[in-house]
Order: sequence, then C-alpha cells, then structure tokens
Amino acid sequence: MALRALFFIVTLVPALLVAQPCLVTYTYTAAPPPVNGTYTGGQSVTFCFTVTFWNSTNANWFHGLVPVLGAGWDAGTLIPGPPPPTCGPSAGTWDWYPTCTGTAATAIGTVGPGFFFDLDNDGNPGNNFGDFCTGATNWQFCWTVSVGSGVDCVDGADLGMTVNTYGDSETGSWGSSGCTGDAVVGSAPATAACCNAEAGADAAVTACDQGPIIDMFTLLGVTAQPGGTWSDPFGNPTSGLLNPATAPSGAYTYEVVDANAGCSDQAVVTVSISAQPQAGTSTSATLCSDAPVADLFALLGPMADPGGSWSGPGPLAGNLFDPLIGTAGVYTYTLTGTPPCVDAQSTVTVQLSAAPDAGSSSALSVCNTSPAIDLFLQLGGAPDAGGTWTDPNGLAHGPLFDPATDPAGTYSYAVAGTAPCADDLATITITVDPQPDAGTGGPFTVCSTDAAIAMSTLLGGSPQPGGGWTDPNGQAFSGTFTPGLSLDGGYTYTVGTGPPCGIVTATLTMTTELAPQAGSNGTVTICAAGGLTDLFTLLGGSAQVGGSWTDPNGSLFGGTYDPVINGPGTYTYTVTGATACPDASATVQVTEVNQPNAGTDAMVSLCDDLPMADLFLLLGGTPDPGGTWTDPLGQTISGTITPGTATAGTYTYALTAPPPCLSASAEVDLTLVPAPPTGQSAALTVCTSAPPVDLFALLIGLPTTGTWTDPNGGSTSGPVDPSTAVPGTYSYTLTAAPPCADGVHTVTLGLLAPPDAGASGSLLVCSDGAPAALLNALGGNPDPGGAWSDPNGNAQGPDYDPLTDIPGAYQYIVAAIGPCPADSATVLVDEVLPADAGADASLAVCEGDAPFDPATMLGGSPSPGGTWTAPGGAVMNPPIDPGSATAGPYTYTVPGMAPCPNASAILTLAVDALPEAGADATLMLCSFQIPVDMTTLLGPAAQPSGAWTAPDGSSTSSLIDPAIAAEGLYQYIVDGQGVCAGISDTASILVAIATRPDLAATVVPAAGCAPLTVTLIPQYGAAVVELTWQLGDGAVVVQNGPLDHTYVQPGTYNPSIQYMDTAGCVWETTNIAPVAALPPPNVAVQVRRAVIPLDDAVVEAWPVGDACQDHLWKVNGTPVDTTVELRYRFDPPTAGHQLVCVEATDSLGCTAEACAVVLVDDVLIVHVPNTFTPNGDGFNDTFEAVLVGADTDDFGFWIFDRWGEVVFSAEDPWLSWNGTMNGTGELLADGVYAWRMIVRDAFSADRREYFGHVTLIK
Repeated sequence: MALRALFFIVTLVPALLVAQPCLVTYTYTAAPPPVNGTYTGGQSVTFCFTVTFWNSTNANWFHGLVPVLGAGWDAGTLIPGPPPPTCGPSAGTWDWYPTCTGTAATAIGTVGPGFFFDLDNDGNPGNNFGDFCTGATNWQFCWTVSVGSGVDCVDGADLGMTVNTYGDSETGSWGSSGCTGDAVVGSAPATAACCNAEAGADAAVTACDQGPIIDMFTLLGVTAQPGGTWSDPFGNPTSGLLNPATAPSGAYTYEVVDANAGCSDQAVVTVSISAQPQAGTSTSATLCSDAPVADLFALLGPMADPGGSWSGPGPLAGNLFDPLIGTAGVYTYTLTGTPPCVDAQSTVTVQLSAAPDAGSSSALSVCNTSPAIDLFLQLGGAPDAGGTWTDPNGLAHGPLFDPATDPAGTYSYAVAGTAPCADDLATITITVDPQPDAGTGGPFTVCSTDAAIAMSTLLGGSPQPGGGWTDPNGQAFSGTFTPGLSLDGGYTYTVGTGPPCGIVTATLTMTTELAPQAGSNGTVTICAAGGLTDLFTLLGGSAQVGGSWTDPNGSLFGGTYDPVINGPGTYTYTVTGATACPDASATVQVTEVNQPNAGTDAMVSLCDDLPMADLFLLLGGTPDPGGTWTDPLGQTISGTITPGTATAGTYTYALTAPPPCLSASAEVDLTLVPAPPTGQSAALTVCTSAPPVDLFALLIGLPTTGTWTDPNGGSTSGPVDPSTAVPGTYSYTLTAAPPCADGVHTVTLGLLAPPDAGASGSLLVCSDGAPAALLNALGGNPDPGGAWSDPNGNAQGPDYDPLTDIPGAYQYIVAAIGPCPADSATVLVDEVLPADAGADASLAVCEGDAPFDPATMLGGSPSPGGTWTAPGGAVMNPPIDPGSATAGPYTYTVPGMAPCPNASAILTLAVDALPEAGADATLMLCSFQIPVDMTTLLGPAAQPSGAWTAPDGSSTSSLIDPAIAAEGLYQYIVDGQGVCAGISDTASILVAIATRPDLAATVVPAAGCAPLTVTLIPQYGAAVVELTWQLGDGAVVVQNGPLDHTYVQPGTYNPSIQYMDTAGCVWETTNIAPVAALPPPNVAVQVRRAVIPLDDAVVEAWPVGDACQDHLWKVNGTPVDTTVELRYRFDPPTAGHQLVCVEATDSLGCTAEACAVVLVDDVLIVHVPNTFTPNGDGFNDTFEAVLVGADTDDFGFWIFDRWGEVVFSAEDPWLSWNGTMNGTGELLADGVYAWRMIVRDAFSADRREYFGHVTLIK
C-alpha cells in the first residue's frame, strides 16, 4: 500500500483535471476467422485479446476484462483459456470469475463473467487493487465458444464478440476515478449460417485418359458449397479431383450435408473417358543399301498401339521398308484419337547409306627430292573421294606424299562407310631413294696469312662425304687450300652415282688478299708547355701510310700531338684490312712532364704580434708546392716566419723542373707593423640600488685614449649607474694601425635586484578542500623560493592544507641576495564547511516496477535541497518511473558555499526490458525453397534472446527448411532477463508448406520439316494455376492448356514448362520429348544461258546442291514442268527479265525454292523513214522513228533546218513530228531536214548515236 499511496500522490493533480482512457493498444484475433462473414452452426471459435499498453490514468491499475457475446453464440459452451501471469510486483493472480462487484465508491456495479485480478488471493477480486504494470505490457486473455447448433442455431443471428476492460476504480477498491474513456472493442462482424446445403447443378464432362486432372467441383456452378463429399460410380468415397488416367467413366455424386439443420443436397457429374492412342516414340534408322527388309513399327517401341497408318516419301509393304527399292525420308505413323483425345503421331526417319569404294592397292618408287605426289591418283579402280589416309606409322596423313618429309612404307586409304555399311581400305607401298647432296658452294676470300683450309668445311648445307674435288684447271685436287700457294679460282666438289637421283656438284670460288702493315710500337716524353709532335715518325718497322689514329679514349686523332689539347696515354695507329685480312695496328705511348709554377711576386705588411706566417700563402697565382725559400740575407729557410722576430725585406721561392721543362721562381717583399696592448679583463657585481661605479678604475696601466661600448654595442663612458645600467660585458678599445687589430679590454658587470616578498593578502578555503598555494594569496609579484612560517612561528610548507593546518597569519620571508637585504609579507587564512550529496550507488529495476525516489537509494547522508539530472543532462524531478525512465547515471547535486564546490553523487540505473516476442504471422512456403528464417516475420520489436518450439512442442531453431519441416503452429518464447526474470512473451507463426503438383506434357508431331507447327498438350490437376512454356527457340508463352507453336528455323528444340501452383510456388518440368524441325534441302538453279535471244527464247536450267526426289519448275510464278532438268520456250517471247524457279522436295519431305533470273534480250533495231507528207490526207502525215529493244527512259531526238536551228525535239520515242515548229503552228517549208538520235539498248549498256535526213513534202 505504501507504493500505491506514493503513486497516488504523484498523479493526483492530473486526475482532478480530466479522466483519460487506460487501454491504449491491444491485439484481438479470432481463429478461425469468419468465412464470407458467417460461422456455421455448432462451429467453435477461439478469441484472444492481448493488452499491449496500459496507461494507469489516475493510478488506475488494470483489473478486469469481460467478453460480451452476440445472440448467436451458445454461452454455455464458453471455455476460458489459461489466465496471463501477473505483470506487476505483487503476488496476486488473474482468474476467470462469473461476476465481480467493485467496493470503491467509483465502482460501476456487478460485471462478468470475465477475467479479474485478485490482489490478495481471497477469492473476491472486487475488494482489491489491479495488476500494477504500466506502459508496454503483454496480458493475453483467450476463450473458446461455439455457435448455437440444431434448433438453437438461428440464421443471421449476431455472432459479434465485444470486449470491455476495467481499471480497479471500476471493478476493484481503488477510489480515484479513471479509465472512463475506454472504447468497447468489437470482433470482426459475423452472423450464423444454420441451414445451408447447396450441392450445385448436375453436369457432364468428356475427358481423355491422358488429359489433365479435372476439378469436378468447378463443374457444379457457382452455387455449390465446398466441403461436401464425393462418391464414384460404384458408390465408393472419392475426391473431387478426377484423374482420367485412373478413374472409371460413370456418374460421380457430390453431397453437401448441413448437420445442424439435418438437411443435404446432391449433384451428379457424368464422366465419359476415352483412351488416348499411343503412337510410340519417334526415332530414326540408317540402313545400308544392301541391308535386309526393316520393320518400321518395331522401331517405335513397345508402347505403340497397332492398327495405325503409314505415310511417307515412298510405299511400304505394311510396316516393312526394303532398302533395295525404298525411298529415304520421314515415314509418319498415325493413330486417330476419339475426341477429346487427339491423334497420335510418331515418325521414323530412314536414311540410306551407299557402300564405300577405296579402289585397288599399288606400289611406287620415288626419289626424296621428287615433287609431292597425289596418292589418290596412284590407286587402281574407281575409288570414292573424301576418304582418309594414314602413313606407315598409323598417323593421319593428307592425300599428297612429299618424298622430302614423309616416311617410306605402306600408306592406307580408308573410305568410311555410313553406318551400318563397313569401311573400305586400299594401300600404296612407297620406296624412297635418297638424293645425293654435294652441299652448296659460293665465293670465299682468304687472307694471305691464313692457315691451310679444308675446303669441305666451306661447303654449305649437308654435303655427303666421299666425293671428289677438281681445281680451277679441272685437275684432281686434294681438297686442302693453302693461301698464298694454292691457285685462286673455282674448285668443284662432285657426289652421286646416277639414276634415279642423278649426280650433283658444288663449286667454291677462292680469292686471296695481301695482309696490311702498321709498323711497330713506339714511346715519347713531352713537356706540357712544349710544341707539336708527329707520332707517325715514332713508329718502328715499315708502317704503311694512309692509316688512322685514335687517342687513349678511342676517339679519332689526326696523328699530331699538341700538349695543350691532347693528353698523355696510348695512341693507336691502324691500317684497315680488306675482306678476309684483319686490320693491323701499332701504338705510341706518350708521357707528359708538367712545367713548374712558382706563382707571382707579392708585397705584404704583417703585424708584429702575429705568432707566425706562411710565406707560400702570400704568393700570387697558383704556385706549385715543393720549392725552396731564401730570406733577405740569402739564407735558406722553411718558408714559415715569426713576425715579431723576423727581418723585413725580400723573400725568394724557387722550383726545379725535370727535362725538357725549365725552372721557376717568385718573390715576397715583407713590411712589419707594431701592435697596441690588448686582452685585459675585470668583473664587478652590484645591487641595482647601489651608487654609480667607474669601470676604467678596474683596468691597470692603460692609456686613456680608448673608447667604451656597453653590452648592447652602444657607446658609453667609464662611469655607470646600476639602477639604469645594462648587465653584461663592457669593452674598452685602443685603435691600431693596419694591418694590426685594435686592442680590446673588457669589464663584466653583474646587477642584482633586491628580494620582493609581495604585498600581504588573505585566503578563504573549503575545510575539506585540496591544499592551496599560499604564494597565490600575496599581492604584487613576490619572488618564489622564500620561506613560510605558521601562526605559531613554526616553519610551514608553501601550501595550506585544510585537513592539517590551522587558520591564522602566515608569514613569507625572501632571504637577502649579495648586497641586497631580505623582504617579508603576511597571508591571513580562514576556512568554510563543504556541501554533502551522499555517496554513489547502483540500482537495477524491471521496466514494469513502481516509481521510486532516487534520493533514498544514495549512500551516506545527502543534504536536502539538491537537484537531479537525467542521463541526457536534463533536469528532472523525482520520482523515477522504470516504465519510462532511461537507463544510465542520474546525478544529485547540492550547491556548495564559496569557495567550496557543489557536491554530487551518481545513482547508476539499469532498467531491464520486459520480454517482447514480436507479432504473430502466417508463412506459406514452397517445399523446394531454401531454409527461411522466421525471425524476420516477428517484426523489429522482437527480442533476439527467445527460443522456438515446433508444432509438436519440441525445441527447434528459427530456420525452417521446407523440405523436411512440418506444417503447423511455431511459437517463439522470450523470457524476461535480470530483474524481469519470471515474465515471458509468446509470438506464433502458422506455417503451411506446398509440395510439387504433378504435370506432364506430350508433343504432336515430334518431328517434321521446318517451319514445323506442333501441339504441346499438358496434363495437370487443379493445384496448377498457370503455365509458362519455354519452347526452346527463345519463345516464352504464358498459356494454360494445349499450345500450338511453329518452329520456324531447322534444329532440335527442347521445350520445358514452368508452372505455378495455388500457393504461388513455381515449378519446372523438362520431361518433354525434343522437337526435330528438319532443314529444307540446299538447292540453287543453274542456267545454261543467262541471256537468251528473242528469236531463240528457250531457257535450259537444272538444280544444283542437295539431291531431291521431286521438282516443280515455275516461270514467272507459273508451274511449267516437274522433270529434274528444265527446257522451256517462251511462247510468245517477251523481251525482258524472266524469273525461273524450282521447288525441290528431298527424301524427308522438306521443300526449298531457288530462283534464277534470265534475260530475253531483243536486238536493238532503229528504223527512220526518209520522207513524209504532212498534208492532212491521213497517210504518212507524221515523221517518227520505229524502235525495237530500246530503253524508253534513255532517248533523245532532234530535227534541224538547213541553218542548224532545232525545229523539233523529243525525249519520248513514241512522240512524232507533224512538220511544224516544235509541233505547233504553220507547216514549215518543203525541203530536206537533218536529224540526230541517241538511243540505249533496253537490256545492256550499249548506247548509240544516229544521224540522217528526212524530206518534208506537203
């Protein structure tokens, strides 16, 4: 009660303003739902009402739920389901009570029967509070009730089911009015259907035993009620699905019974089933032309029914085909079906093969250099072309034998027989004699210094050994050529013994060259400052002139050495050889000696205080080291002097040179200058408060002519003021004469600032605060490093610690520095007490727990008056409601008195969520589907920590595999965690699994000539609702029932069907016989003459390409002949292009048409009269040309008078001249007129020009 009272206090004020609904959200289901808005008599229905969100308006806790039944329900059959578990923290329970009367002043009176909450479990829920659980909840109440049956069932009676929910101020003992706006929840509207038995109308159906399954219920009409029973013609129970393949013909009875009303109705479907004839399976047979008679019916397979008829390209003896006299092609076997069964056809495609002929065997001898031989021409007899050859190793070989590359032996020619005819074989045995090889000759040039040469090594190719040589004179020769001794000229090598390969030779033409001379090597040494040297004069021996020089880097060189531009090294002279002789070369090794450099004379002044001087460094230019020095007195010295003791004057530097170079020398003229005194130093340290001091007094024995500079480089005097002076080094400088340096003396001045303890101050600290630095409480800028003493005069550290030190006056003393005295200051310290917010704590609650005051959960003794902030940082007022609170740190802050900080403590709140299993759902699966995760159906609110149970109650996973899973109700149960342990939530998924329905299909006919039209006949039951035909040629057709389709192009096609069942599952069958659309023959028309003269208009044509049995010739579309070769005369002949076509039919019955165009050409004839008389007597009044075979679109005609003027012109050959100017007006004068005509042959490129005269006589 303490909890309920606290909650009341918090929500009292809003309740005084307005009453609000308590039921916020819910779910309401009925299983099964009504069909077409009705339930049948006696039908049981289970209702489940789940409260998913309850708002405790004015602290009204959920207390009761009462279903209100419509008039059509039998209230005596109502069975309540298990009540839900308690949601709140109490020990009360939910249960079904016949009535409940609240005891509060706000109670609404007696209600029930229904579910009510008994807080104290005393059996009277009306004197108790409700189940405390606000916000999102999961109270589920279920009950089952039946529709009135028999005489209690009234057609159209109301089968509604409304639900009232109550707070404990309505049906319990809570006195704060609330929940007054709750809506009364109703189920889906429904009425009772009590006496309803309608079996539909009688019907009749005719079926083929290979046809699809028939749903007889669909034949009864739209009034037939489902759910009745069927009996077959023998009175046995059966289903409404008629399978013509197994069902008998006769009357099938459908009966619908209304048990409630005791009535029934019947309808009869009369079924007549015909047998679908079976023509067997189409096949093909290839027979040899000499094979025995074949039974074509036996080839159709054991399922073919006898009694059919055959058709094809030739006659049969019953079912027998004789290969000796029969015609190859497609033979069709046909059985006539009784409707609705269709005719059945199958085909046997007969092909005839002729026996092969490989000819007769032979033998052949050839030379290995002979040209390639066509082996086919070496066979005897009349072999068939197109066979295959194999070589002596059994490898495939072409018809040509190449003696150079192919092996000798037996070559086999095989002509393959077209099955079942056997192959034929003939052989040619070939012997190959080797062709002698003397190699290849050619010209060769050798050097006179070369060694003797074996000439066989100079031959190209692969010469045979054992042949003989002859020299340029035709004399026998040993075969070894010695340069300089042997004759130049042609040397011939001969091998071979004669036929069949003959004798061969090879000739080497030899030429000898003389070797070049470059002389012998030489050496020379040259001064770097010397002149030009001709290196050729330094070569030994008898060097040939005209060679070329290269320097040590390999670059071309003229032969004349210049020390200025050339460098020492090896210089090479080369005389170039000819074709066979190598180049000759000799070298000259050049060594270069450098001319010494003593530098240039110099005049130098040195200060006498230098420690030493190196005279070499005083020389001008770039002197070479290693020379010798003499002083002004002529004495030899080292070259290094001490200016303070040295003699002024001329010093000489000399270098000795190796031949052929000359010696060198240079002089230094030296002057010595005296230096001023330098280097004295002193130091002084003073306080900045001291009087001025004289720095010069600190130096000893120096002249007063110098100048002072301060540490910053500025000019100053000897006396300085410490209060303004700059500390550092002061310089005193005495100026010197060049090249001596000035004399410099220094005094280092040190300045000390007096100690500063700062100004006295005060310090206020928190009594539990951290130590504070006393120095920070002083005014001014106190020096660090001083000493502190406490109020008792004892030594004190630099910080004041409130935990150990006492308030009072603390003194700070900075010690004296050098001549500067000590300084002191005082800090007065006082303390302030801190604030107390208690100690941090942690708390775990369930989402459904009652609100609480967070301050009571903190540790310690927190001071009142503080403020609370939620985890997001927003200020909040207690209490905290776990149903809406955010988990995380809640901070309590008590303000402190300066300088003490605010105090805070943190209550870390963990809120365990109520279990949420998600939403109920249904799932339809196809048995071929991959496993499906049911978790996705629960919705996003479902928690992942639950467990699944199968329809049989066993544990399972969320992954359902349609191939092995059972249909039914799968439940997902989530248990509460942590503080919410003991609470659970359940969601259900109703699973149905569709299995593959049967479907088959046949094709009639299965083979024929393209374009081939076939009928595809499916057989399937009512479970199949849509067919999609994949016809194998790219066509896709959606059509139920038989389908006619034309295969336009030749080929073999494999149709298949994708079909959808009533569950939406898509299946596929490929168990359909292939369709063979046979190609037409490949034919063309060959004509003897493409251009036919008009006076001999006869066309001769014949077909080429595939052999055909029947031919129909057409000329310009008119049939004229059926022979193989056409001879047709155009009668009467008409000039122009004529179309000649043949329609050819092959042994399989396939037809193709080919055409050719021939030209019946009329010879161009031009006739022009020479006189006409335009006198109007009706005879010869106009002048016109007579044309035969002319192109009327390419014509020109002009008539000129005697002066060349055009009097008439025409581009139409049928336009005549009447003797007037351009065809109008008065007649022109009598006389002779000239004409010109251009005309083109109508059927060729022949274009002609004619000239003539015509006489006009009136």
